[in-house]
Amino acid sequence: MKVKGIDAIAPNTKPSLASKVRSGAGALSASHRSLITFSSRVLDSINLDEALMPFYPSDHRWDYAVAVYCNGGIKIAFIEVHDASSSKTAKVVKEKLKWLQNWLKSGGKPLTKFLCKFYWIASGRIGIPPRAPVILELAGLGLPPPKRHLKITC
Repeated sequence: MKVKGIDAIAPNTKPSLASKVRSGAGALSASHRSLITFSSRVLDSINLDEALMPFYPSDHRWDYAVAVYCNGGIKIAFIEVHDASSSKTAKVVKEKLKWLQNWLKSGGKPLTKFLCKFYWIASGRIGIPPRAPVILELAGLGLPPPKRHLKITC
């Protein structure tokens, strides 16, 4: 039996993301894929930034949505790969997170039928103190501090 992930609900998003769904982690660039270890089966993925660029060209868009099969259910990992060298760059990630959360309340709402988690992978060194106000604010919005390598577990 094939377990349905994002591909089952992507046609219901606005705009429809059906044509942008890739099998496994296929939507992630090779360099970004190397920054992530999946301990669960990856069902499918979408490069949200590319898929939604035509509809939101000037917005700060989130990078990826990846569906994994966990304990008999589906979890969507929303992953952002972004510079983490300063509080200034963290503010950009905050704008991206707010954009994603707003989109998930409207056009992306079908994706929220699954358990959703947000992740930030540092694209270089991490220069923001873990107790910096912007990091604490992001934690309050559901985004843990950036990591150099992400392990997606159930």
